[in-house]
Amino acid sequence: MLKIVVFDGGYGGKVVAKYLSEELGVVDVKCVIDKQYNLYDVRSHTQICRLIEKSLHKHIGKVDLIVLGGYTVSLAIDYLRDRYTEQKFVSVGVNYYRILKSSNYPTRITVMMNEPLLESALCENLKDNLPFSTLAVPDCSGWNQLAGTGQLSSEVMRTDLSPYFELHQQTSNKAVSISQKNESILATIIKEKYYPSATQSEHRLIPSDVVLVLNTCLWGLKTELEEIFGYKVRVLDFRQKLLHDTCISLNLLGADGERSK
Repeated sequence: MLKIVVFDGGYGGKVVAKYLSEELGVVDVKCVIDKQYNLYDVRSHTQICRLIEKSLHKHIGKVDLIVLGGYTVSLAIDYLRDRYTEQKFVSVGVNYYRILKSSNYPTRITVMMNEPLLESALCENLKDNLPFSTLAVPDCSGWNQLAGTGQLSSEVMRTDLSPYFELHQQTSNKAVSISQKNESILATIIKEKYYPSATQSEHRLIPSDVVLVLNTCLWGLKTELEEIFGYKVRVLDFRQKLLHDTCISLNLLGADGERSK
């Protein structure tokens, strides 16, 4: 039986492993979570690469494929491929065709991703491939941990997002906001020369055309995000792209990613 190791520094890796296991019944999927170094969000690119290499050392060369199951740990993909040419690696990515297909042209895009990605090639590719879109990046710090313990409810997400975005169907429910410690952490604007700041409630951004879920820990909360942003907003994750890339690497046919939405 083919063997896959899904690696991540948090709960998102478990979500990815579960998805691949459900879709690929003929593959043995093992999830490896780095519990010792799982603060990847505060690491430099060099530190991320070296820590992931250390964590995966005993699996490299022993399995058919290693999947980097989070967008932050995916920053190490080129480093690992260069160092271990005999081992196959796949990471989560972005399907730009799907983004553009989701509307005539998305002019307002909200991106759910972690801070190290802001200075990464992934973020540069977003800007290059979506040059006429407004890219707003809300601070999702703490959502990974809350999702892993089942505490990340739609009420908590709405409470964190509502001061900065015009959301669909505002609720009167009170929830404990993980952003209360810092009132200005949301809505980091990637291209300030094009896009106004939105860190004050009186300057809330109008609803996005598209929401990109680049935190894999939020894949299971896609329905909640759709309800928060409204029916006119497309909420996209790229699990099907990961499944496709995984199947190509393993020479598998027939998996379409339709079972898990």
